[in-house]
Amino acid sequence: MGEVYRARDTRLDRTVAIKILPSHLSATPEVRERFDREARTISRVTHPNICTLFDVGHQDGISFLVMELIEGETLADRLARGPLPLRDVLRIGAEIAAALERAHREGIVHRDLKPGNVMLARSGAKVVDFGLSKQDVSSIAGVSNGATVHKPITEEGTVLGTLHYMAPEQLEGKPADARTDLFALGVILYEMTTGRRPFNATSRTGIIALILEHDPEPVSALQPMTPPALEQVVRTSLEKDPEQRWQTAHDVRLQLQAISSGETASRRAHPAKRPATLREWIAWGAALAGLAAAMFFAARGERNGGGAFPVRLSIIIPSEHVLPELIHTALSPDARRVAYIAPTASADSMLWVRPLGGFEARPLAGTEDASFPFWSPDSRFIAFFAEGKLKKIPAEGGAVQRLADAPAGRGGTWSRDDVIVFAPTLRGPLHRVAATGGKSSPAIEVPDVWPGTRRWPSFLPDGKRFLYFAVGIERPRGIYMASLDDPEERHVTDSLTQAVFVEPGHLVTAREGVLVAQAFDPDARQVSGPLVAIGESVATSIGFNFADFSLARDGTIAFKESDIATSQLTWFDRRGAMLGTVGKPGVFLAMRLSPKNDRVLVIRADPGTRTGDVWVEEIGRDAPQRLTFRDRQTRGLAWSPDQQHIAYGQSPGNTPLDVFRKPVGDPSQEQPVITNPSLEMPNDWSPDGKYILAQQIRDGTLWDLVIAPADGKEPEKTWIGGPFNEMTGRFSPDGEWVAYVSNESGRNEVYVRPFPGPGTATRVSHDGGVMPVWRRDGRELFFLSPRLELMASAVTRGATLSFAAPAVLFRPAVTNLFIEVDVFDAAADGERFLVNARVGNQVVNRLNILMNWRGELEGR
Repeated sequence: MGEVYRARDTRLDRTVAIKILPSHLSATPEVRERFDREARTISRVTHPNICTLFDVGHQDGISFLVMELIEGETLADRLARGPLPLRDVLRIGAEIAAALERAHREGIVHRDLKPGNVMLARSGAKVVDFGLSKQDVSSIAGVSNGATVHKPITEEGTVLGTLHYMAPEQLEGKPADARTDLFALGVILYEMTTGRRPFNATSRTGIIALILEHDPEPVSALQPMTPPALEQVVRTSLEKDPEQRWQTAHDVRLQLQAISSGETASRRAHPAKRPATLREWIAWGAALAGLAAAMFFAARGERNGGGAFPVRLSIIIPSEHVLPELIHTALSPDARRVAYIAPTASADSMLWVRPLGGFEARPLAGTEDASFPFWSPDSRFIAFFAEGKLKKIPAEGGAVQRLADAPAGRGGTWSRDDVIVFAPTLRGPLHRVAATGGKSSPAIEVPDVWPGTRRWPSFLPDGKRFLYFAVGIERPRGIYMASLDDPEERHVTDSLTQAVFVEPGHLVTAREGVLVAQAFDPDARQVSGPLVAIGESVATSIGFNFADFSLARDGTIAFKESDIATSQLTWFDRRGAMLGTVGKPGVFLAMRLSPKNDRVLVIRADPGTRTGDVWVEEIGRDAPQRLTFRDRQTRGLAWSPDQQHIAYGQSPGNTPLDVFRKPVGDPSQEQPVITNPSLEMPNDWSPDGKYILAQQIRDGTLWDLVIAPADGKEPEKTWIGGPFNEMTGRFSPDGEWVAYVSNESGRNEVYVRPFPGPGTATRVSHDGGVMPVWRRDGRELFFLSPRLELMASAVTRGATLSFAAPAVLFRPAVTNLFIEVDVFDAAADGERFLVNARVGNQVVNRLNILMNWRGELEGR
């Protein structure tokens, strides 16, 4: 009875769906009331599996709803092609049940649940059309005896609903409740599994008789390999007496999810009709093998050690996107689910949840731009940071609640007493807030003499004491301990990343990309014994002081495997066509084209330890030359304008990166340029040869851009510093401007500022940007968008510089994308680009799971 249009919301710059009630129908009070009821109903419910209402109104005799635009097809359209694979039946059924569960909690009964009112979107099933909700039914008058149609239609009259999916009490004119919707859900489950409706006849009278008096043919009679548990769910849903049905959608959802976790045998015996892709087989195989091993070993011993066999398994995260180096892994305390951050088709980042015992991950609506999630102790909620706030959301999805201000959140932890300790900013103390929200207050005492950063708190099992990472000028960098009852800070051990305590007494942290454990006495606040490697190649960020791992209560560990992939230096033209390659494939952490375009610097790395050294490749000649020999942490590269020297950042030992320079012709001659307790890496060398532009971590907190004389005879000076990150600076060809990246707008954007100044910054990118590179004549500025597209902005020179709107050139398959290093460079004419490109389609979208690992520590 309505019409739906695709439209653009120009105020919020989003695509929406507008559902209108034409004027000839608006004149009918009953129809108008039904339309208004839908608006009132949807406005009360927010859930990722229910279509979202944005606005409602009346204009020029037309009533309209502005709603979420759902890309996809209806379940009815999908069923026209036959039954669904078992995994899809279970997933879609659980998602519909979750939507009903949320609606029923608001006292809303859908009353017209059918495949035509379920949309299948990329993010999951969406229930739509609540126009019949809460409508009392007192009669079955008006149900005709005409033949059924190919697609069931909504009956008009005093019986409101769609005949094939109506419960007996609806047909008998009795009051309907939540169990009425569960009957319709049972019909949908039956139809998805078998491809047939359970109650089908040649007339409407016949359909009514079947629903009221007959049980449908068993599902297993049509699909012999249907799990008995699923058949029981369907049979119970289709009971004639509402008292004998499932009583809540919550129960149905839990049943379907439990079946999904154990559907492996059914899948092997009853494969999907289309052959699985290679990627799917890899994902399924890894998960099945790992889960089988976990079940086998768990049966032979407790998971908290005590003689149990160690279990190591990997889970492929299917994704159409290259996952970022850090996905902020968060394992639920009960070790059943893992949350992480990954992109979607419509958002650069969103919070996803995946059951460890299942195959499907899904994003949680309302978590766009989320970062650093952590779980509630009961594993029911997930807290995260977004839009300058600390927020929480039910793990099943639902309404997002703001808890506290957090302009630059850097981790949190949730106690068993529902107190959250979190890092709201890059500087200052940790804060505490109730898990229900409110105004936060400092959780620790911070002396004025110790500026620095505190981040990544983690409660001990007592729910009072907590560990956290801190670094400052007056005290050593590493792990500290405080308590809700005693806010004084006490140093525990040195570290470059966060640490998590696991019973009975170990700290788990990361060292140079390796996950390690060490004995720890929390009462004495002391570590002892050796560091023992328990997992290799964990993704780590030096700038964040963060290793991407998480622990459950029983000691199970989940961590993101480092995305150090084999790559090839590859030439592309402006359209993205490949023109050729340079050197042989390798693992390169950064690259920089020489001013004359005849050589390229690379940091060639060890994929396991992520340490490496600087090499130079001659273009057109396969004769790489090694320039450094420490095999340590190395980041940042720069050429001198005459190509006689290079600058690089490297750790001389167990200290942060320093900046060095050395002649290309004599690699044995090395000269320090910037050395201090902070971390520095070079960005560029000024065209006049006088200065090296570098980025430096200030107090372990923020990136600043600093300038140092290239001869190293004078200390560096801050060029751009302040309350934001400034990094990856590049001199313009004439040396009068610097392009760089700053997050002052709330996200990383590309800016240009006159050098050496003074002068104001001009923003070049408008939708995010990193890694600026000038064309050698200064007429264009290139950078990467958040979607890893290569962008170009034309430069016009006058009294100042002006920049045209950035345009997309192509999307290079870049690898090893760190914000502080270079993955592409432009040739002098701007017509060719050298890219550190992935070899083939390899993508390390992998989570590693460690179980029962503590038993291996005995005797080591």
